[in-house]
Amino acid sequence: WNAPQLAGAHRALRYAFGGWQFAGSAILEAGLPLNVTTSAPWPTGDFNADGSGGDRPNAPAAAVRRGGWSRTQFQQGMFKVSDFPTPTPGTDGDLGRDAFRGPGFANVDASLAKKFQFTERVSGQLRLDAFNTLNRVNLANPVMDLANINFGRATSTAAPRALQMGLRVMF
Repeated sequence: WNAPQLAGAHRALRYAFGGWQFAGSAILEAGLPLNVTTSAPWPTGDFNADGSGGDRPNAPAAAVRRGGWSRTQFQQGMFKVSDFPTPTPGTDGDLGRDAFRGPGFANVDASLAKKFQFTERVSGQLRLDAFNTLNRVNLANPVMDLANINFGRATSTAAPRALQMGLRVMF
């Protein structure tokens, strides 16, 4: 959005209040798909005994919650390891791929800029950028490895608010 230039106003008013530019963008996402796997070796992991990790367990009982977790539940743990039955040794688990969704993501970025004309050939721009303007805490995906002590918990976040200011001279 470009503010009016205030062409008919006094020079001081034009410099102070005219010619500002405001820009913004927003990203709103549902949670990313999550896969429950294990990196443990045979016999507690590697359920199909093929020598490679990343095997999925059996699907949990119908009573285990499938979605709609709060921020607190993502941080405290949305599942227990015992919620996922171990498949019969030598077979693959029956839990489907991307069976769950992680926490959502919301980010708003904004910038405010003012252009100055020093001479006919030289101009400048003063700019302030704000990333994650609202300083929303965006949780990272929870740990989905059954062999990890933090299984089912989100243990990190995306970047907090960051500000940057710049001066650009164009000639």
